[in-house]
Amino acid sequence: MIGELLVALAIQTASQGEAASERVSLWQTLQEGMTAEEAAIALRGVEGVKTVTVKPSRTGPTLSISYTAGGIEIAGLPYRILPDFKASRLTGVRLQSEACLGLATQKYKTLRDLLAQKYGDGRTQREVTEDRQLIAIRDTFSTTPTRVLLRLEPGSIPQHIYGATGFAGALAAIGNSSADADVEACPNDRGQKANIEVTYLNNANSAAIDAAAAAEEAAKRERDKNKL
Repeated sequence: MIGELLVALAIQTASQGEAASERVSLWQTLQEGMTAEEAAIALRGVEGVKTVTVKPSRTGPTLSISYTAGGIEIAGLPYRILPDFKASRLTGVRLQSEACLGLATQKYKTLRDLLAQKYGDGRTQREVTEDRQLIAIRDTFSTTPTRVLLRLEPGSIPQHIYGATGFAGALAAIGNSSADADVEACPNDRGQKANIEVTYLNNANSAAIDAAAAAEEAAKRERDKNKL
């Protein structure tokens, strides 16, 4: 009986080792399928990370990450690390930063060049409104086995509210103070800032999700066509 248990344990350990070895590397030493505890251990070795704490929640574990500065430094900007978990397993990693629009646009181009050197040329897409206002720029690097998404999303230009009174006036005063602070921080951009995000995913899984979404959209169009 003991011998059978030892054999079963050896088989289980071997299969777990094989599964771990087949994990897709996402960013740094983070790999798809890691538990929160495994991801925390990996992140503690990243330069610029101070502490990593695993916090349970109703939707699954999350990581609380603190930094020695404002974040990990990449090309002159501090980035926060945002691991994404599903069913308590790591599915992706996002790096996020915010800067004045002009500076963020420059840094975006720098990151795009660096990612192209590492992963090969990407595919650039511009998301705009119907009146051609820019919503975001995205570059996709569909490498094997990792897919990398680089996204620049401009924020809105701060606006002042005038003429409000009472409680609405108090809220307007807070908003105006925040707008003034943004303009002071980014005077050349009228206070407008932008978010930069780099996302690392399993390319095969991402491709399957994209294909399923495209198929669903095509099916929806076909259903709508048949209603006419």
